[in-house]
Amino acid sequence: MNDFLGKIVDVKREEVRAARAAAPLPALRSRCRDLPPPRPFAAALRREGLSVIAEAKRASPSAGIIRDPFDPAGIARACERGGAAALSVLTEGSCFLGSLDHLRRAREAVRLPVLRKDFIVDEYQVYESAAAGADAILLIAELLDFRRLRDYLALAKNLGLACLVETHGKKELEKALEAGAEIVGVNNRDLKTLRVDLGVSLELLPLIPDGRVKVSESGIRSAEDAARLRAAGADALLVGEAILRSGDIADTIRILSATTQTKSNERDQAPILPRRNTSPCRQGPQPDAARRYMKIKICGLTRPKDVLSLNGLPVDYAGFIFVPSSPRCLDLPSAQEIVPLLKPAIKKVGVFMDDDPSRVLMIARALRLDLLQFHGSETPAYCDRFDIPYFKTVRVRGRIDAASLRAYRPEAFLLDTFAPRRHGGTGKTFDWSIARALSDQGLRVLLAGGLNPDNVARAIAEAAPWGVDVSSGVESSPGTKDHSKLQRFISAARGGGTVSTCQLSS
Repeated sequence: MNDFLGKIVDVKREEVRAARAAAPLPALRSRCRDLPPPRPFAAALRREGLSVIAEAKRASPSAGIIRDPFDPAGIARACERGGAAALSVLTEGSCFLGSLDHLRRAREAVRLPVLRKDFIVDEYQVYESAAAGADAILLIAELLDFRRLRDYLALAKNLGLACLVETHGKKELEKALEAGAEIVGVNNRDLKTLRVDLGVSLELLPLIPDGRVKVSESGIRSAEDAARLRAAGADALLVGEAILRSGDIADTIRILSATTQTKSNERDQAPILPRRNTSPCRQGPQPDAARRYMKIKICGLTRPKDVLSLNGLPVDYAGFIFVPSSPRCLDLPSAQEIVPLLKPAIKKVGVFMDDDPSRVLMIARALRLDLLQFHGSETPAYCDRFDIPYFKTVRVRGRIDAASLRAYRPEAFLLDTFAPRRHGGTGKTFDWSIARALSDQGLRVLLAGGLNPDNVARAIAEAAPWGVDVSSGVESSPGTKDHSKLQRFISAARGGGTVSTCQLSS
């Protein structure tokens, strides 16, 4: 190890010695025992599309001063407004002019999960990160031998921290995978020479097995870069300098996020430069290009033949209900018989309402659910505790203030019709302009409530949702899907044309 990386490791070891003297490890361990649960970093990166980890740093060895004055809280708020999935905060002081105080100030300002980005060479720094409020830490495979990498991953897990394990070559990638890294980063920057080459990600990302979260880091400056990295398999991008040097942080993230929601050949390969006149109130990417593909969720599945029928249709989500009051409710043994019949490309959603968290987690693990759907009065803290992506249902009684929903971090808000003593399956619509207003304010809307093959096209035109959800509108009786209605619904939602890829019968 030499050059930049060797020098900074020497600095880190000195810093750790000083920190241990000021706050001994037993005292730090004691502080970590009573910490609140961390925010779900891994789940944030697994959300639909290519997630952006926005990085806050004052300076870097290769670029010098990047942001001056440097306001971690203000930067964090702008990143959240722009739809970033998570934050990365540089805490290294000697070369990046960072500090743990920067991390604390950024995290206090937003609800995003926060990664501590530093050069971790000692277990003390893992405890230090948790005590400072980090939700995740960076572990650099080149800095750690296999035993220490494995041990630090286990220690972080015990403390509730996620780990982004950074690699730069095949040997480091093999080490990270063997050690059990669930979030694997490919740094396009050589930490010895500081040279950047996106080709490193293009080579290594395809080698990371499915099921791990794949992150490309450093040197990402344009929509073209993002498209190439997504095509190579990236689930997330870690972007710092391009965001921080822009005239509008939030808008730059929106443009990058919107670009990464579509295939590379559907976008002009333009630089990520913000439009100065774009409204700062929009929280998430909602340009027309991001709406071309309408998400479809079929809910209330109870029969094996209905689940199998979805495998031949262009459906994105399948919903299984675990609410005892629903006529479509499944018990766990029944669900274990039908849920595995679903092909992996269709995401499995478990629907719950004000349920005991231990029961939700037990069912989610038993069925390997991809998402949860909370249909009751669950709070943001309740929804975040499972570290699993989720939909949050809002029962529409009248106009909805988008600000009242900002505390949640769902994949989308599912808007359903309010009816006394009934939660879903009403067969009744609501005023779709309410959904349109929320979509126009940057919220992802999954439209439900009385949709059927005859009205879904009009609903999409009026509400401009991210996706549509249907249950009773494609049934012959509660829990029994009508396959002809299913095909007609999907065809109408997709804009017409045939959708059948196999012979189906009710």
